[in-house]
Amino acid sequence: MMQSFKVKIPLTNLQPPKTFQDDLANSSSSMVSNFGNYFRAAAAGTNLPVQFLYAIAMVEETGTHYNPNGTVHVEGGSLRSTGIMQIDPESFYEHLKVMVKKNRLSQDSINILNKYLPNFSFDNLTATTQQLNTIFLALKKPEFNIWAGAMVLRDILEQTSNPDGTLRPDKAIIKYNIGEYSLPTKLKVYISGDTTSLVKSVNPTTANYIVKVTGINGAMDYFLKNNIS
Repeated sequence: MMQSFKVKIPLTNLQPPKTFQDDLANSSSSMVSNFGNYFRAAAAGTNLPVQFLYAIAMVEETGTHYNPNGTVHVEGGSLRSTGIMQIDPESFYEHLKVMVKKNRLSQDSINILNKYLPNFSFDNLTATTQQLNTIFLALKKPEFNIWAGAMVLRDILEQTSNPDGTLRPDKAIIKYNIGEYSLPTKLKVYISGDTTSLVKSVNPTTANYIVKVTGINGAMDYFLKNNIS
């Protein structure tokens, strides 16, 4: 059973750069107009606030899925971080295996998997190159990309929740941004610190990411204050 998202935003009194606040004001409406239906469905299907998914997409790709020439943005080449949520096939495969094993996928999530990855097996410990290519091609579709990002974030949030069941988007962002076993996940402040202390203990890029999502005048704060859903 999925835990509820018991979070009051903002999580820190730090705020993102003015340039990012301008991006929220100038670019987020286009993202919501183009992909809002996918985000809302993925949020409902993974029991997450749609504002959290919007926020991640704004930090990752300023709410865009395609390059100006119409191709899908892929960071670093084939089988790497892809599209609006910047999901890579191998990470998605690993998180999905966990969710399948723990029976944590909603029926809507299963339906999306059946739509884009029909007859796909997650029984193997390691995905084959062919399987990763299949996921990569699916991730080029914005609907699947957004759902995949939501599923991965849901799994990470479950892993990093507080003992009382409160989900920790700040801790989840660290794993989403720099990996499951990155150095910050081993720090004491990661286990027991608040968001502000956590921000001060990680590298500037990841710290900025956390503040952009969870800080005052950050993305979640912006979407919630403006009633954007």
